[in-house]
Amino acid sequence: MWGALGGVGGALGVLLGGLLTSGPGWPWIFLVNVPIGVAVLAAAPLAVPPHAARHDAHGGFDLPGALAATAGLVALVYAVVGTASSGPGSARVLLPLLASAVLLAAFVLIERRTEAVGRAPLVRLGIFRNRGVAAANLLALPVGSAPLAVFFLLSLYTQRGLGWSALGAGVAFLPLSLVLMAAAGLASAVVGRFGVRGALVPGLLLLALGLFMLSRVPTEGAFVGDLLLPELVVAVGLGLSFVSLTVAAVSGVGSGEAGLASGLINTTLQVGGAVGLAALAAVAGITTAASLASGAAEAPALVAGYRAAFLFGAGVSLAGALLALALLREAGARGGGSGDARQKAPS
Repeated sequence: MWGALGGVGGALGVLLGGLLTSGPGWPWIFLVNVPIGVAVLAAAPLAVPPHAARHDAHGGFDLPGALAATAGLVALVYAVVGTASSGPGSARVLLPLLASAVLLAAFVLIERRTEAVGRAPLVRLGIFRNRGVAAANLLALPVGSAPLAVFFLLSLYTQRGLGWSALGAGVAFLPLSLVLMAAAGLASAVVGRFGVRGALVPGLLLLALGLFMLSRVPTEGAFVGDLLLPELVVAVGLGLSFVSLTVAAVSGVGSGEAGLASGLINTTLQVGGAVGLAALAAVAGITTAASLASGAAEAPALVAGYRAAFLFGAGVSLAGALLALALLREAGARGGGSGDARQKAPS
C-alpha cells in the first residue's frame, strides 16, 4: 500500500506540476506545498495517538546528531553538484567533500556518546548489525536515484529536447505512475512467493533495462515509439524494488525499533535520490558541454547529455542488482507473519 500510494503521489505530482507551471507559473510548484505543510502540522496532533509521540524516559530530541547528519548530507550533495561546473578536483568539490566526511564522522561520535550517557540517540548505531537493515540501506542508494533519474531527465528531454509544454511532460508520466501503483500492489505477492532477493534483483534488472532503453532516445523522438515502453519497464522495476527493499529493511527488527528501521530506509532513499540526481545532472552537463565544444547543435548536445545520464543510471541499477545478490540472504526474507516471528527470523 505504501508503494502504491507513492505511485499516486507521483502521478499527482507530475500532473499538477505541469498544470501549475503552465498556468500561474513555476514558483507555484514551491508555494503549493506551504498550505499542504500547514495542514499536515494541524492534523498530526489529531491523527497520531499521544503515546506514539512520547519521548524516551531519558529523553529529549538529539538535536546535535540531527544537525550533524543534515549538514553532512547537504555538504555531500553540494560537492557532487559542483562536479559539472568546477571539475572533480576543484576546491568547490573537495572542500564540501571534506566537510561532509568530518560532519558525518562527528555524527557517529555524537550518537555513540549520546547512547553511552543513557540518552536516546537519533539513530541507535547497533541496528546496523542487523544484516538485513544494513544491506537494505546500502541498496537504497541506487534504488533511490532511479525514480529521480526518470522524472528529472525525462522532463528535461521532453521539454528541452522535444519542445513539449510542461503540462504535456506531466501527462506523459501518467502511464508510469499508474503502472507503478499496480506493480507495487503485486510486489507483496512476489516477495511472499520468491523472497526479498527474488523480487529486488529482478526489479533492479528491470530498472537497468528501462534506463538503458531510455539511453537510446533520438533527438526527435515520439512518445509511443520511444518513451512509453521504457517508462512501463521502469515502473514495474520501481514497484518491485521499493516494496521488497522496505520488507528487507524491517525484517528481523523488533517492534520497538520498527519505526527506526522504516525511518532509516526512507531517509536513505532520499539521500540516494539527492546524491544520485546530482551525479546524473553532472554527467548530463559534462557530456552536453563536450558535445557543444565539438560543434554539435544545442538540441543534439542536450539529448547526448540525457542519454549519457540514463546510461549512467542503468549502470548504477545493474550494480545494485549485483549487490543485492551478494548481500541478501533468502532465509527470513519473506514477508508476512507476526512481529515476534519476524524478530526471531534470521536476517
